[in-house]
Amino acid sequence: PFVEVRLQEGGSTLSGIVPGPNGLLYGVTYDGGTSGKGTLYSIDPALSGDAVVRHNFDGTDGQVPYDELVFDPDSGLFYGTTSQGGVNGVGTIFSFNPATNQLATLLSYFDGYSHPLGPLVIHNGFIYGSLWNGLIFRVAIDGTGFTPLYAMSGTSEFSCCTPRSSARCAWRAARARGCCSPAAAR
Repeated sequence: PFVEVRLQEGGSTLSGIVPGPNGLLYGVTYDGGTSGKGTLYSIDPALSGDAVVRHNFDGTDGQVPYDELVFDPDSGLFYGTTSQGGVNGVGTIFSFNPATNQLATLLSYFDGYSHPLGPLVIHNGFIYGSLWNGLIFRVAIDGTGFTPLYAMSGTSEFSCCTPRSSARCAWRAARARGCCSPAAAR
C-alpha cells in the first residue's frame, strides 16, 4: 500500500510502507530529517501518534532513499537502498534492525556502477537488486561478494557490459560479440 507521510522534521516519500515484526509499519523519506538527506521511520498502524524517525541519513550512510524497504524474516532485518551518498557518493545498500534501531551500511561500492534503484529482493541468503544504469546484481546478505548478473543493453554508454574492474575483463569480449550477459563472457 502507498501512504504519503509528512514527518514533523519534514520529508516526503515516494515508496510504500512495510509491516515489521513488532506490529509497526516502516518506510523511508527521500528528504527531510536532521540533515535533509532522508529518514527511516515507523508508524503505528492504528494511526495513534506521529511517525517516529528511527534513523536520519547523514550522507555518509547514504542519502535519498527512494525505494520501499524489504523485511527478511530469517535475519529479522529490513534492507533498503539509498540512491546517493555513502563512502563513494553512489548510493548504498543498508540493513536496519527494528529491535535495536540500528542501521548498518552493507555496501557503498558497486564495481564502477552506481545508484541502486527499485526495491530489493531477498532470496536464499542473497540480496538482488538493480542500479540506475541497467545492471542487475547479487550480493550476500552481509554485504560481501557483489556480483554483476546482467547488464541491460542500450540503457547507457556506461552500462552495457562495460568492464569496471579487472575482475570483469572478460566482459570486453562479450561486448565485442554484442552480448550483454556476463554468463556469455565465460
